[in-house]
Amino acid sequence: MIVLFEIRAKLTELYQKYSFGILTACKFFLLFFAFSEIKSSVGYFEALSKNSVIFLLSVLCSLLPSALTVLIVLFYLVLQLWKASYLMSLTVLVVCLILYCFFLRYTPRYGSVVVAMPLLRKIGFPYLLPLSMGLFGNLFTIIPTCCGVFVYYLIAIIRENIVTLQQMADADNPLVMYMEVIDKLVKNPAMYLTMFLYALVIVVVYFVRRLNMDYAFEISIGVGTGVMILGYIIGTLKYDMGVSLVSVLLSSLVSALLVYLFLFAYRVLRYAAAENVQFEDDDYYYYVRAVPKIKADMPKRTVKKVITRTVASFEEEDEEEEEGLEDALEEIGKATSARDMERPLRPQPAQPQGTQKAQPSPSAQSQPPVRKPRPAGTPLYEEDEDDEDDYK
Repeated sequence: MIVLFEIRAKLTELYQKYSFGILTACKFFLLFFAFSEIKSSVGYFEALSKNSVIFLLSVLCSLLPSALTVLIVLFYLVLQLWKASYLMSLTVLVVCLILYCFFLRYTPRYGSVVVAMPLLRKIGFPYLLPLSMGLFGNLFTIIPTCCGVFVYYLIAIIRENIVTLQQMADADNPLVMYMEVIDKLVKNPAMYLTMFLYALVIVVVYFVRRLNMDYAFEISIGVGTGVMILGYIIGTLKYDMGVSLVSVLLSSLVSALLVYLFLFAYRVLRYAAAENVQFEDDDYYYYVRAVPKIKADMPKRTVKKVITRTVASFEEEDEEEEEGLEDALEEIGKATSARDMERPLRPQPAQPQGTQKAQPSPSAQSQPPVRKPRPAGTPLYEEDEDDEDDYK
């Protein structure tokens, strides 16, 4: 278990260090698959269906805010539909703008949910989003989730009835055929049931994980998964949901496992060390339950640098030190001599006239003084009689 916490700590440190690049790369791949899915479903605008255009749009949208990214994706869908049916494209534009304004008012940060929902429905793991939104988001995430479900069913119905849409321009009464396609979208019980079920899962997970009990987050994932499976069973028995119960069961369990892994990477709590704290201020008295987080301390590794040296290297260093010492002594000698030369000579005191001392001759200066021999029997030190009396 300690190994898992160490791996989690390394991944967390890596994400914190390169968070911008990781999020931008994930957003790029998500948008690239979204544009590719729109092109494969309703790709009738050849100029916009090129891979180079999709790549450039994905790069551009990955650097923009989520709210603006959703708007660009919707306009891309409308332009692709324009070649097939301008009436349908105008209708989709009006409906998408209404949904966009509603979405922009409450949840502008969750634009990726609108784009990701059709893709997850395509690969068979749409239940990942409602569980994640209820666990990490708030109740307003119901809006982008339902918008994503609507976009998925809209693209699916347009793809199924594209031949009818192309015949509208040649028909005598194109409005009748147009209304038939709209009725298939509006009168679709599977779409409304899916929206209701996803919204119910978000609400259930949100309120269960806020309960004051141990392992509330983990329990909310299990409860949300059970509500999802039970809702699809009831919906399949009453309506034609277009999915099999076996695929719903497997997809729900896999989605719950993935969400639990997301929770493990995001937060791990140690409920055994929980503390109940009480304190008050001037207005309220507080009852607080503090649960510590589990963090793995990364082992600190110290690297010692071992340097191998030879006898020749020591001799070279000694020679360099001797040369440096000689240079320093030469500089000190030069500085001392220059200072002595700059020092002024001390003037000699003037001698009064007639009192000048006779200078000894050079021969006398060179001869040493002659010592008189000491008489025999005299002590080395003669004491003065006065000093002796004083001593007595």
